[in-house]
Amino acid sequence: MSYSWITDEGVAQISNSRLLTYLGLAGCEANT
Repeated sequence: MSYSWITDEGVAQISNSRLLTYLGLAGCEANT
């Protein structure tokens, strides 16, 4: 498996996306 396509910027975008998704889910759970 090759991970050469993973760059610092790419990792940051993935991390931010997961963080936003997590916060979004947490927010939805808190609102219900």
